[in-house]
Amino acid sequence: MKVLIVLTAVLLLAGWGGVSPFHQAAWANDVVPAGAASINVNGAQLVNSALVRAFIPTGSKSVKCLATMNESTDAMMGTVFFCGERDSTTFGSGVLITILYPSNVSASYGTSLTVWQSGARYYGAPIVCTDAGVC
Repeated sequence: MKVLIVLTAVLLLAGWGGVSPFHQAAWANDVVPAGAASINVNGAQLVNSALVRAFIPTGSKSVKCLATMNESTDAMMGTVFFCGERDSTTFGSGVLITILYPSNVSASYGTSLTVWQSGARYYGAPIVCTDAGVC
């Protein structure tokens, strides 16, 4: 009976050796993936007085992105807000944040966002994107 218990224990431990508690795909490039980031956009990212288009370099080409608005100087009912993956020859890989307001924003416009993109290695400063073909 003792031999059976010892043999079972050895087999279980041998099987456990091949199991990793960490997901291997997350570490495939030897780069620790970035979590979510707090990003601030302001008048510098305005394409016109009611449209924000901010490209955020992340080093990722993943289409999986999430963004939330935290605070804004110009919170308005009817604001449209979304993110999308971009692979720009000018700015590199990252995420494009688009905010469309139903009316003009104030001269002191500012909004803080929480942004996440799967596989992001970093989060750069937001860059205004006036031309959809560039970013």
